[in-house]
Amino acid sequence: MSGVPIVAVKIEHYCFNHSERAPPTNPVQAFAEGNILQILFMAIVTGIAVKKLENHETHSVSNAFALANSVMMKLITMVMSMAPLGVLFLTAKLGATLDAGSIVSVMAYVLTALAVMAVWLFIFYPLVVGITTGISPLQFIRQTREQMMFSLSTASSNATIPVTFRTLTEKLGVSEKVAGFSVPLGATMNMSGAAIYMVVATIFVANAYGVELGSTALFTLGFTAFLLAIATGGIPGGAVVTTGVLLHTLGLPAEALGIIIATDRILDAACTVTNVVGDTAVSTIVAKSEGQISDVDSVTNEKATGEVQYS
Repeated sequence: MSGVPIVAVKIEHYCFNHSERAPPTNPVQAFAEGNILQILFMAIVTGIAVKKLENHETHSVSNAFALANSVMMKLITMVMSMAPLGVLFLTAKLGATLDAGSIVSVMAYVLTALAVMAVWLFIFYPLVVGITTGISPLQFIRQTREQMMFSLSTASSNATIPVTFRTLTEKLGVSEKVAGFSVPLGATMNMSGAAIYMVVATIFVANAYGVELGSTALFTLGFTAFLLAIATGGIPGGAVVTTGVLLHTLGLPAEALGIIIATDRILDAACTVTNVVGDTAVSTIVAKSEGQISDVDSVTNEKATGEVQYS
């Protein structure tokens, strides 16, 4: 138990030091340098200020931020549309310049990320859903197969929203009221696959460049990955952007992002599958806790008669 006070002191020291540096002396400089802590601080303060405006002013400001977000998503989509060419050249360069040991390391990185996501998909989510709702793990996996295949082909959480909604309401018996609220919210914020992607990629880059991540750096990695996962866009290649921000935050070489991009198409699809199945799992658990889920076996018959009974 003697190690517990030491860990507590380290966390307190970390939080104190970073809380002092959170308020930016120059917000523009914080954005230019990519200081994620100061940017988040400004975002929170700005959000509080917007909430304190009059109703009509709040509506106008919210519309402006929503428009700016749409523009940024469009820019990311335009850039990522060129990704296949970039991946081709990056892969060719890696194949020509990396030795056999380095190529094996990259393969190990890809397989590690896929393995962790597979554990989340086929063990963690089904077990949690089974324990909390009574739906058997195998049944949950069977009911989400269509969702998995669709998200695997589109690599977009947003594009999978209709399939996720149908999976919840028609196959898992979740009420449309719960699904209608949780599915769009989950497609925006519940990015468990992106969190796995970013953490594994960052640790791989640190090992590849011989950078040791101490306890403080690991705490920063976990906390920042948690925040960035929420901010990750539900579009193809969204996790690459936030991974670059995470590398910059930890002071790791930005050029390492080239290796991440070269393997992104494989991992991004698996990342999306993990994201959307996570949305389904959480929505099912919430529906059960609120008594807004019906017996899976009787969903089809009840919907046909128009009398769905939730329990």
